Amino acid sequence: MDINLNKSVKVQGKLTNWKNEPEIRDLKQDLTEATASHATQVSKIENWLNVLHMKGNSKPVTADGKSKVAPKLVRTQAEWRNAALSEIFLSSTDLFNVNPLTWEDSKSAQQNELIINSQFDTKIDKVAFIDKMVRTCVNEGTAILRTSWINKIESVTAEVPNFMQVEDPAFMEELQQHIQMLQAKPDYLEDLPEELRLSIELSQESGVPIRVYKEGTRMETTDKVIRNHPTVDVCDFTSIYVDPTCQGDITKANFIIHKFETSMSDLKRDKRYKNLDKINAQTATVTSETGSQYDSTIGQGGFSFKDAPRKKMYAYEYWGYYDINDDGIARPMVCTWIGDTIIRMDENPYPDKQFPFVFIPFMPVKGSLYGEPDAELLEDNQKIKGAVMRGMIDLMAKTSAGQTGFAKGTMDQVNLHKYKNGQDFEFNSNQNPQHSIFTQNFPNIPESAPFILNMVNTDSESLTGVRAFQGTGVSGVNLGQTAEAVRTATDAATKRETGIVRRIGSGLVEVARKFLTMNALFLEEEEVVRVTNEKFVPIKRDDLAGEYDLRINISTPEEDQSKSQNLSFILQTLGNNLPPEVPIKIMAKIVKLHKLPDLAHYLETYEPKPDPLAEARQQLEIAKLEAETALLKAQAREADAKSFVQEAKVNVEQARASQMQSQTDRNNLDFYDKANGTDHTRAMELQQQKLDTDIANTALKNQASLDSLDKQRGTALLTEHAKASLQPKEKPVR
Repeated sequence: MDINLNKSVKVQGKLTNWKNEPEIRDLKQDLTEATASHATQVSKIENWLNVLHMKGNSKPVTADGKSKVAPKLVRTQAEWRNAALSEIFLSSTDLFNVNPLTWEDSKSAQQNELIINSQFDTKIDKVAFIDKMVRTCVNEGTAILRTSWINKIESVTAEVPNFMQVEDPAFMEELQQHIQMLQAKPDYLEDLPEELRLSIELSQESGVPIRVYKEGTRMETTDKVIRNHPTVDVCDFTSIYVDPTCQGDITKANFIIHKFETSMSDLKRDKRYKNLDKINAQTATVTSETGSQYDSTIGQGGFSFKDAPRKKMYAYEYWGYYDINDDGIARPMVCTWIGDTIIRMDENPYPDKQFPFVFIPFMPVKGSLYGEPDAELLEDNQKIKGAVMRGMIDLMAKTSAGQTGFAKGTMDQVNLHKYKNGQDFEFNSNQNPQHSIFTQNFPNIPESAPFILNMVNTDSESLTGVRAFQGTGVSGVNLGQTAEAVRTATDAATKRETGIVRRIGSGLVEVARKFLTMNALFLEEEEVVRVTNEKFVPIKRDDLAGEYDLRINISTPEEDQSKSQNLSFILQTLGNNLPPEVPIKIMAKIVKLHKLPDLAHYLETYEPKPDPLAEARQQLEIAKLEAETALLKAQAREADAKSFVQEAKVNVEQARASQMQSQTDRNNLDFYDKANGTDHTRAMELQQQKLDTDIANTALKNQASLDSLDKQRGTALLTEHAKASLQPKEKPVR
């Protein structure tokens, strides 16, 4: 790539209202500063790819007539690795789990989980994306993912109905009924005809009854949303330029530049780009720059479009920080240029204001965003294996196997012809045919050759953790004859693979986080997500905001098989001792582990039909319990009545005692009155007081008697009713 900073730059008008808009000279300077470190990393990756594909300097150089066999040890290990890793991420129906951090976010967490899994399943090709990401990570050591938002709108002209609005007081009564139904069922309007639905909505807005009528049609042009969702792509390693001062931490990088291939047609279709008429297409075409043999942007077979709209050109997209307000604070921005023309300059449009890139290292390297692949470990082993195999082939090729030689004079031409035809022949009696007739065979391979190959394979597997299940590899000879030795080696390889899975999973979680933030801002007001073939859930954009714990839902086939066996053992052991619904739930879990979602959904939603005999028996049991309950209540009321009578007796005894005390006091008072001459007046007062007391006591006794009779009568009726309910009913005679 040739970047001349001293060449003249066309004067362009400002694309923003920023106080301090960056110039293309400054942006290209950053690109130049990152080119050296970028070239170093590209050279490493190209060398690893050469080792993988046995190309370039990794291709063996041999003399004429010698074997040119080059066994692809690295490629073999990579293919085993790719299949295992891809299956881990593709085996789960839902790739992500979204858990709320607070109870207020529970509903929104469920909606975010539905929308994020639906987008990975339906909006992007999940299988192709996962496969490409895993292969890139395994082969190149690093997978660079680029997230973005796709918004594609097309103008559509269609015939639509005309509606007329008429104020109709007679519609008021019907309107009230619809409003009541709407209050009871929020989605009531969805099933109504369009005219009636509009009538209700307009009446509610205006406060007066309005009837809507359909009258004819008209042609109307509207904007139809074709695509509006997040997406993610795997970037070519030659197209990413990273700030060399970030020290392996993308959050510390001041810029990342993405070179991508485009055309004038694509740029005009995207409304974000300006100054397209100022682009010099001749100097910006892809053929004007050099690239790697592995750069996907290089035209295949030298093919290129000749017409201006489709002619391919390179564009540079600068994501970084710049002091746009001239206040000494660098803020996130994005700028795109082609050649010397800036065609886009905006603030970072994404909600998180971060770079839309995610780096996933295969084997992390300290202080670097990039990782290393298995090729870095296996290069020497591949060379050794190739040299040994070529030596064995050259040794065998030096002999002509199957040829037969005859000592001169052993037989004449006639007998030689008979020998070749498999007939009896005569030979010279002076010569022993066992010594005179010789058949050429392959020479014996040295024992050291298979030993070296076996050693190389074992060492390769120990370096990568990839177990070869064919030929030499992890076996009892290499690991020991005990099951514990094999289990130890298997567990070690699994841990090695688990570390790789964690790093890839962490990268996917970061991608999903960016998806969630973009969904909360750019998604349509309402999206409908399919849960099952029969169930669809509407999701509103305003309900997606919140804080969540995002985790990836992955499992290996071996792990699923182990869980399935454990659940089957539990089901066999405790099946008879569990409630009827528990075995069904366990079976649903087992079926889900075997990747049968339809059957799992059937088991999860299964409700057994009730047995009529059991249901009738249950009704009898309920009636018996109700009768027993009524009897207990009657007995309790009877006990309350007895308690009330006993309390009344106590009150009477207390009254008697009080009366006796009053009589004593009265006698004392009489003596005093007689002594003081006031006995007559006192006698009159006492007489009136006694009369009042007698009247009150009589009324109290009569009321207590009436209450006691009512309680006894009620208790007797309840007792008779309970006894009658407990007696079996006679069946009618038919």
